[in-house]
Amino acid sequence: MERYKIIKSVGDGTYGVVFRAVNTANGEICAIKKMKTKFKSWEECLALREIKSLRKLSHPNIVKLKEAFRVNDELHLVFEYMEENLYQLIKDKPTAPPESQIKSITHQIVMGLEYMHKHGFFHRDLKPENLMVTKDLCKITDFGLAREIRSRPPFTEYVSTRWYRAPEIVLRSGNYNSPVDIFALGCIMCELYMLKPLAPGNNEIDQMIKLCSVLGTPTMQQWPEGYRLASKMNFRFPQYTGLSLRELMPLASYEAIDLIQKMLAWDPAKRPTAAECLEHPYFGGPAIEEPKGDNFQRTGTKWSHGSSRIGGNSSKGKWSLKPQERKEQGLPLLKEVHELPKIQKPEIQFGRDEFLPPIFQQKNIPNPMIGIGRERVLNDRLPSNYERAPSGKQGNYYIPKLPQNLPVMGNMGMKKLPPIGTMGGIGSSILGKPSGLGRLRF
Repeated sequence: MERYKIIKSVGDGTYGVVFRAVNTANGEICAIKKMKTKFKSWEECLALREIKSLRKLSHPNIVKLKEAFRVNDELHLVFEYMEENLYQLIKDKPTAPPESQIKSITHQIVMGLEYMHKHGFFHRDLKPENLMVTKDLCKITDFGLAREIRSRPPFTEYVSTRWYRAPEIVLRSGNYNSPVDIFALGCIMCELYMLKPLAPGNNEIDQMIKLCSVLGTPTMQQWPEGYRLASKMNFRFPQYTGLSLRELMPLASYEAIDLIQKMLAWDPAKRPTAAECLEHPYFGGPAIEEPKGDNFQRTGTKWSHGSSRIGGNSSKGKWSLKPQERKEQGLPLLKEVHELPKIQKPEIQFGRDEFLPPIFQQKNIPNPMIGIGRERVLNDRLPSNYERAPSGKQGNYYIPKLPQNLPVMGNMGMKKLPPIGTMGGIGSSILGKPSGLGRLRF
């Protein structure tokens, strides 16, 4: 311990206190974690999970254990120093980090998890406080709850901070594995975009209620094992339809939302592995097609991952809300009429005093076998005070009847009937139209 000079305390956790120190031999800044548990022997120290896991794990995105020593039964672990954790990075920030930074941090965490899971360990306590950041570098720290994947269950029920705890652990399952780290990372991604926890439950029951309210209540087909665990606890899932992650994270790209939804699957068997996450389009894998029925649209030709997305002036495209199409109200239903009302036709009686001209009467029709009387029948349509003009006039000309002693002067009062069979002349004023009845022909 003489080689290290304590500068200040930088953190206090459940299992130890972290100090910022300097190596007096080479002036290197480091972080020393002093364990709160007393260790009687060095063998007990070597059996510690954090030492066992970190001795086997060496990756750029996993914090490096430089040294371990015991002083007065107190175990000290010396790590490389990182400036701040992920919670301190986003704390009290007015806006979320640019998506390029969120993607870089998430990608480094997934790479660390992929290496860790590949070598037989899973973290079990992934949260922003256990992710250290220095400039553009992010590393996973605090392996105090790490377990080997090949370890036999049951595992400890109470692990990780409640807000990032996978639902199978909340329901006290003793058989869980590396998918719990994927679920925790999905919650962390949401927090980076929203600057607040996704489901900050006050206790286990409240945690499940908040998860259901955000993700939607799982069905029996989606997660049968979850219903078995809930039944064992006498817990009934609250019924929620869930919230739209796009409304919660409007600055997130479609690929980010898709990856988060997969990470937050209720059934741990349906969550992608860390290796599968690295192949997702969010990290540059094969592109996925955005559904056309979405309320969001892309205004450019490429996805924008830089800070210009937040400012809204990205040249590569940004999300904007589609205007909702207004639907016209339907026309009212027509009232069905089963039977039309009967229309009584007015009875029209023809006569000399009616508005229609008089027509021939049956009494005026002579015996058709006798070839006389045709002129008489036709002329019966005229008033009685008209008569045929003298034979010198060609055509159907008629003149008023005059006294016998009064000579006819020219064409005085002369009228001409239309030819037989035409549609003009008499009756032209019927219904106000010029389509008259014409003369009768038979």
